[in-house]
Amino acid sequence: MSVFAARPGDRFLAATILAATGRSEDALAWLEGIGRGSVYDLADLGSALRQRAALLERLGRPDDARREYRHFVALWQNADAEFQPAVDSARSRLAALGGSRP
Repeated sequence: MSVFAARPGDRFLAATILAATGRSEDALAWLEGIGRGSVYDLADLGSALRQRAALLERLGRPDDARREYRHFVALWQNADAEFQPAVDSARSRLAALGGSRP
């Protein structure tokens, strides 16, 4: 499977497996571009941003993690109530990283 031709669901699965096996940089590569290549991918952009932020935080790249968390919060701040816990979690991570402004 190619990172360039894979569908978002396949990309998330590959990224999850790679991250679970300690290959966070490779996982980031699989998440890169979701929501940018096709309008059909836009539904997955928020999830990709959130997962990228967590990976970047794990890799010790707080500035990049803050950028992804901020983008996620901006994108999902008006999401339905059932999704607000994810937004609150991202805000908490932003505060912990010293970048609470959305």
